[in-house]
Order: sequence, then structure tokens, then C-alpha cells
Amino acid sequence: MGLAGIGILMLIVVFVIYMRVVNRRFDGRFHPSQESLMLEKIEILESIGDDRAALKMARESLSDFPDSKELIEKIQFIEKRLGDGQ
Repeated sequence: MGLAGIGILMLIVVFVIYMRVVNRRFDGRFHPSQESLMLEKIEILESIGDDRAALKMARESLSDFPDSKELIEKIQFIEKRLGDGQ
């Protein structure tokens, strides 16, 4: 194997190691928790002005995540806003 072959082999090895490192870094970034996904859905409903649907979804989600402080605060906030609007 000549010098060019050794160089190509080294580039392949470095590329494989690089891809493994990149995969490990991105594993945690693109998998948000189910709780945060539900909060995002609720916020989307709020942003389009559908507070009643947002409140319904938040209350349903509370059974899945009963210890979620953010979800409890979101329910209280929506209830307060719906109470002010009536």
C-alpha cells in the first residue's frame, strides 16, 4: 500500500470517529421529554387563542404528569385568563 492508500485509510478512520462523536452529541438534543412536548402543544393552542382547548389538554396531561410544576402553573394561568375574560 502506498502513501496515498495510507492517507485515505487515515481519513476514513478519522471520519468514522467524527461521525460517532457527532451522533453522541445529537442524541440528547433532538429528543425532548413527553412533558415538554405537551407543554409546547398547549402553548401553541394558547397562541392561536384556543384557551379552552389548551386548558382541556393541560388537564388531561396532568394525569400523565402529576408532579409537573410547569403544567400546574400553566393550568392556573389559563384558568385565571379565562376567568378574566368572562
